[in-house]
Amino acid sequence: MAVIISLRARLVLMVASLAAGACVFAEAQHGLRASVSAERVSRNLVAGQLRAELAALLGHGTSHERLARFEDAMRAMFSALPKNEDGGIDQGTARFALHRFFLSQHGWRIKGLDAAGERWDESSSTVMLKSKMPSLILELVEERLGGKHISLPELAVLAATVEDLVHSDSMELLQLAFDVHDLPVDGRLSAMQAKLAIKTYMMFFVSPEVLQANSSRSVREYLGIMPRAYPSWNDLLVWADDVRETLQYQDSALHSPFASGKEDFRDFDSMARWVEQIGAEFGRFQDLECRSMKASLLDLEGEGRADGRVQLSKFYGSHGSGGAGFFQESPDYLRDLGALDETDPKRPAVIVPNYVLSQPNCLATSGFFSVCCIDECGALMTSLERSIGQPVASPQHIAGLVSELPSDTIAASRNLSAALRRRLDEIAHVHGGQVPLHGRMFQQWMHHAFPNECPYPHASSQLSAPLGVADWTAKWNQSKSALATKGEMQEIVRLAGAAGENSSRYDLDGWAVPWTAEEELVSSLVLDKLGASKLGEERRWGRVVSMAALVASVALAVSGHFGALRTVLRAAVGGSSCEAQLPSWCGHAGAGKAHFV
Repeated sequence: MAVIISLRARLVLMVASLAAGACVFAEAQHGLRASVSAERVSRNLVAGQLRAELAALLGHGTSHERLARFEDAMRAMFSALPKNEDGGIDQGTARFALHRFFLSQHGWRIKGLDAAGERWDESSSTVMLKSKMPSLILELVEERLGGKHISLPELAVLAATVEDLVHSDSMELLQLAFDVHDLPVDGRLSAMQAKLAIKTYMMFFVSPEVLQANSSRSVREYLGIMPRAYPSWNDLLVWADDVRETLQYQDSALHSPFASGKEDFRDFDSMARWVEQIGAEFGRFQDLECRSMKASLLDLEGEGRADGRVQLSKFYGSHGSGGAGFFQESPDYLRDLGALDETDPKRPAVIVPNYVLSQPNCLATSGFFSVCCIDECGALMTSLERSIGQPVASPQHIAGLVSELPSDTIAASRNLSAALRRRLDEIAHVHGGQVPLHGRMFQQWMHHAFPNECPYPHASSQLSAPLGVADWTAKWNQSKSALATKGEMQEIVRLAGAAGENSSRYDLDGWAVPWTAEEELVSSLVLDKLGASKLGEERRWGRVVSMAALVASVALAVSGHFGALRTVLRAAVGGSSCEAQLPSWCGHAGAGKAHFV
């Protein structure tokens, strides 16, 4: 498989340069990719999808099993999240959990869940656009539960609803592919038509820049340049066929061997099922290229450097010596992405995990979500959360677990450096002897413990929401370029040579690693209550109230009256004082910051 470096930036540039003047453009008028004037969300539509998932939670069958799978996948993380007295998490914590879950599982970066540039528990959008749809979903859940708390089953409902919306996005893309070639949606396609439809869908999926092509001819011209614009294009098509064959195999295992023929995916409904599966698995396919990119970056420094950084002069590589390298983001753009370490101004360095997870390396960007590299740190955190099962832990407990925790580039059974142990003690000292797992300082510690996998968490005050190449350039009104010129890269290489290699890397056994004491917690719950365990009657009572709230939400969906919620809750608690039994949301009015990037 070919290695794609700066995936999104390179694909955009190649498509633009190779197809310049070749096609006629027209504004797209479909679904999530419509113009801003048509992008306003139908609250009733989203509420309907949410109600369907809530109903499935109380029912049985395939939907119920699907929600159970979500619960199992998020159980370890949920067990360690800060909770209120009834064992529920607040809206901001739910936002954090969903963001991490989708980025770790599928590489999906959902707009409206990513907290870059704002607190986890705030939504700055006053107009409900589709890019903020997850925030709307959270607000709907808050309404349904009376603004109280979210338990694991409700979090699974949220995840399923977001996944439904992503799948709806795939259906709209497939519809576009059918429409542009005037293919019938209610009939059977020929083998050639089906192949054209899936190729068009895949091109729209990885390169939304071509969505405005308004004729079959222009789309075919774009398809002709895709192998040059996206060197893994043929591999991608082979992989898509593998996904189809896997579905066919699964179907054959479910059906009688005497049944007639297997599904050949040559009609809209069966192809819709195919592209849904492509969307669910694409992040793992792309992650192969992300791992290759990461390996290429680490190879630039070799084994002598182990701090997750590559000197900027080496990052530009063959550009500086007159060759044709791949990495070419400008220092200004890298800085805004949070991927440039300028602690040593004479020897700036690229932070490898921050760069790999950055916006230029995301593909399949729509108005609702992007498919980016899988966040490897999420799996490491899940392992710790499963072992700890609480929002906080002692430095000794964490150090013991991390020393036995392997990553892609670090072997298990290692001795943590004295510096790492002291930094862990320092975090505990700030928080009364315990280390909060979901705060900026611990994520900073995880970055130094796993420098090639965990990104460096910049403080919210230092980093705005990341932008793609085109949007970033437009933000600066063309006065700055997201890509460095060959002359600029050669000058950086020259200055690095003059500065020499001394102090170009951090001493991981000392105190020289970048470190700031600014803390930002996901939740502002009181720290001395974070590790408290609710047992016995109180925990059972919390489950009763949670289920009562869910029953009320379904009743509310049918009746449309908020009184249903109050009625059911009163019945559950045996009086009118039920509202006093449920804790208020946490994190909305508390002092201090409540998120990290």
